[in-house]
Amino acid sequence: MELHAITPDRLDDLAGLFGTTAVTTTCHCTWFLLRDPGRRQVWEAGGSRECFDRFTVDAPAPTGVLAYQDATAVGWCAVGARAWYPRLEIAKMWRAGDPQAWVVTCFYVRRQARRGGLTGELLAAAVDLAGKHGATAVEGLPRVSGVKTSSGDGFVGFESTFRACGFSEVARPSEKRVLMRRELG
Repeated sequence: MELHAITPDRLDDLAGLFGTTAVTTTCHCTWFLLRDPGRRQVWEAGGSRECFDRFTVDAPAPTGVLAYQDATAVGWCAVGARAWYPRLEIAKMWRAGDPQAWVVTCFYVRRQARRGGLTGELLAAAVDLAGKHGATAVEGLPRVSGVKTSSGDGFVGFESTFRACGFSEVARPSEKRVLMRRELG
C-alpha cells in the first residue's frame, strides 16, 4: 500500500476511485465544500468533479490523501483547514469544534480494500499531512462505535479508528456522532 497527498497530477486517480459508485461519482467529495442550493445545482449539473478539481488546484495545501494498491487508487481521506469547508459554518454538529483546527471530513475505500485497516492508515497520513502544513490540531466527527448505522454512513469514519489514531472526545453532538480532536506539536 502506498499513500500520497492529493496533487493535481493525481486527480484522475481520485476520479477513477470515485467513479466506482453512483454516490461518490455524484458527490466527488464536495458535500462540505458547497452550501445548498449551490451544492444541489453542481450535483444536478454533473459538475462535482470540476468543482473538486478546482478546489484542489487552488488550495494552499493538499486536500487529502490517496491510498494505492498495485498502482490503483483504493482509498481516500479528505483533510484541510476548517475554513476551506463553508458547509461546516452552518453544521450544528461541528459547532463545538475549533475554528482554527484542520478537519477530516470524508473517507472512501473501495469495497475490495475494506476491513484491512486502511481507514486508520489514511487517517494517520491525513494527520501527518495537516501537521506538515502548520495545523496545530485535527478534528473529525466520526460515527459512534457500536451504534447501528447504514453502510453509507461510514464516510465520516468511526470513533474506534479515531481513538486508535490518538484522537480524544470533545463533544457528543448526537447519539450517533462524536466530535474528536488530536493536538499536534
